Amino acid sequence: MTARIIYANNKLIKVSGVGYAPIGEFYRENEEPFRPIEDKHFELLFRIGVLNGTSKVEKKENLWITIGDPTEGSLHTLAMKAGVNIKLLKEKYPQIGEIPFTSESKRMVTIHKTPENETQVYIKGALDIILDRCNLIYINGNIQPIIEEERTKILKLNEVYSSQQLRILG
Repeated sequence: MTARIIYANNKLIKVSGVGYAPIGEFYRENEEPFRPIEDKHFELLFRIGVLNGTSKVEKKENLWITIGDPTEGSLHTLAMKAGVNIKLLKEKYPQIGEIPFTSESKRMVTIHKTPENETQVYIKGALDIILDRCNLIYINGNIQPIIEEERTKILKLNEVYSSQQLRILG
């Protein structure tokens, strides 16, 4: 499984590379290179993708493999492609709680301590389930109420990429 498209802060980013090897590039829709780790919205997306899960990606001999859920493994690989140090990230934001994914809830929740000793809750799951529970969105560096136009835009993107047999997470 490979993460091929990511969306945050009204930016649709394409990702190259196949499988779990952390080799690939990020591109804007116009094919211009993009450095996601320099964008705080994508940094947060990678943090949640890595910390909200139990899987890991390792190199065994000459092959990159995932141990655990393939979707979570693809999120680890995505973060590594962007230059995220997984080990350091997990040390910086230790997990202090978890509500596991179930087929009924269609979401997973993890709770973490921040370097400032605050508590943050990260959630990922089926986009419709996550979006139904959202009343705020992080755009342009601000947390603000999510307006109906933004919801509609996200759901439309979900429809487009789901029709291409891509797995969509919120």
